[in-house]
Parts: sequence; C-alpha cells; structure tokens
Amino acid sequence: MNIFDNDEIDINTLDGILLKRHLVIHLDRDPGLTDLEVLNYQHYLREMCKYIDGYLNKVLNEIIAN
Repeated sequence: MNIFDNDEIDINTLDGILLKRHLVIHLDRDPGLTDLEVLNYQHYLREMCKYIDGYLNKVLNEIIAN
C-alpha cells in the first residue's frame, strides 16, 4: 500500500525538494532558492508530516481495534 497514491501528497513536489536538498547537502551546490520557495517548501513539508501522522494514527488505531 502506498499512502502517496492519492492526490493529497504531490510526489513530484517532494522529489523536487529532496533533489534540492541533495544538491546542497551532498554536492555543496546552491540551487538558487528564493526565500519564498523555502517558505513554500517548509509549509509543504509540515502538511506532509501532518498527513503521514494522521495516516499512521489511523493504521495504528485499526491494529489496536483488531
């Protein structure tokens, strides 16, 4: 089961963020991010974490109920 199959998480946005992180961390390259892009990525990652937290909570509650 892939929790990213539905439209709630845009996997392409996540891939883009991870690629830019890779450029900075592993290759010491500047992807030329603007302040607005950084803020938008922070918001996206917060929302993704909330989504994953909710998904895990739902799955754990189902396991506990059985």
